[in-house]
Amino acid sequence: LGVAEALIGGMKAELDFETKQWYSATGAIHVLAVSGMHVAILFWVLNASLGLVLNRKRLPFIITILALLWTYAVFTGLSPSVCRSTVMFSMIQLGIYFRRDDNPVNTLILSAIILLIIMPNWLYDVGFQLSYMAVLGILVLLPSLKSAITFRNRLLRWFWEISMVSIAAQIFTLPLTLYYFHQFPNYFLIANPLVSIVSTLLLPLGLVVLLIYPVPVIGSFLGVILKYTIDVLNGVVFYIQNLPNALTTGLQISILSVALLYLFIWIFVKYLEYPEARYAKSMALIALVLSSMGLYKVYEQNRQLELTFHFIPNGSGLSFIKGRNATFISTDSLVNEPLIHQFHLKNYYDFSGIKNKNTGTIKEKGSWDFEIEKKKIQWIKGRIKTKINPDTDFLLISNNAGYYVENLKAYKGIVILDGSNSKRAIEKIKEENIEPQSKLVVLYDTGSKTFQL
Repeated sequence: LGVAEALIGGMKAELDFETKQWYSATGAIHVLAVSGMHVAILFWVLNASLGLVLNRKRLPFIITILALLWTYAVFTGLSPSVCRSTVMFSMIQLGIYFRRDDNPVNTLILSAIILLIIMPNWLYDVGFQLSYMAVLGILVLLPSLKSAITFRNRLLRWFWEISMVSIAAQIFTLPLTLYYFHQFPNYFLIANPLVSIVSTLLLPLGLVVLLIYPVPVIGSFLGVILKYTIDVLNGVVFYIQNLPNALTTGLQISILSVALLYLFIWIFVKYLEYPEARYAKSMALIALVLSSMGLYKVYEQNRQLELTFHFIPNGSGLSFIKGRNATFISTDSLVNEPLIHQFHLKNYYDFSGIKNKNTGTIKEKGSWDFEIEKKKIQWIKGRIKTKINPDTDFLLISNNAGYYVENLKAYKGIVILDGSNSKRAIEKIKEENIEPQSKLVVLYDTGSKTFQL
């Protein structure tokens, strides 16, 4: 149900975390977000079906196509990628009616200009950026990739062309996906053609089921077909994500690296058109610079030594990082919760190049004194009468424990108030006039706080 709602209607409320991880690990997560691919499939189906009864060059056909495309766009929530595709295909249809030549790249750029005039903030939307780069890659790179190898067998040629569409889109979105998501699906070339084939059947089938489900027998029959088609899709994705080394994680690049990668891709496109030595030398030079930057980043990561207090809403936790090893300390319920890692630790650990992850647990209530790299930490959690060790460097207060700390006003170290404290408890501690005031860190205000050790 979750996959059907996401794929057909853009609604993700029923999608569970595990299913999202399957699709993410195979590079097929775009299937679960109604995107340009879905609009393209719908456009193709509408053209093929309506073309049987209406003249494709006449105004009634154009109006019907545009009305149905924009109805679907509104139905799915007008996401940036859907709007981009709908605007593009609308312009293509209008171009056919007015008998104007179609330049796909110009159409793509004009659609971006139109949408950004209406919604300027979409320029910073990740989906908008990935959508346009994927289509640009298909338009610019696909012709050269398709002609690299030719097959006489129609089935092999068709499968090769689908694979090249995935490669072209992946190449142009790679710098952005590495920058935002820090991972790469190693089997995307296997997953994407298979997923594309099945999802091409699913979208029109799902829309037909929505329209005729009340019809006895026929509606139920199509519903059963839809269910088993989704089972096939999920089965393919689950099998591929279970293959060894399906996903490379922990990849972290800078804005400068993104710019250099796109420069490399642009020169690569030119090289495919004009295979000259100067282009090959330029690509080699950029590869050398990127490799040097990567080696220096790893060198810096191997020397890092830091302590981070995480802002977790209604929760608490800290991480100790030494080199490329990390230890996350929290309660049993949080260290074993995958969503905590996904939303509060993953990006930080990826940025730090963490390879080995460990956990440590504390109880739900109590006071603990421990030492990390000669820094003394006292963690007070829950409503218990507690005295502060005057030698403590960091005092972490959780679950409104500040009400019961006896000598808080006299403490001279760094006080950390995490996300498990109520706003009222935080305000009370602020009123205590802790000296010096700059040593009070409220994670509600700062977000997660890192200290170099």
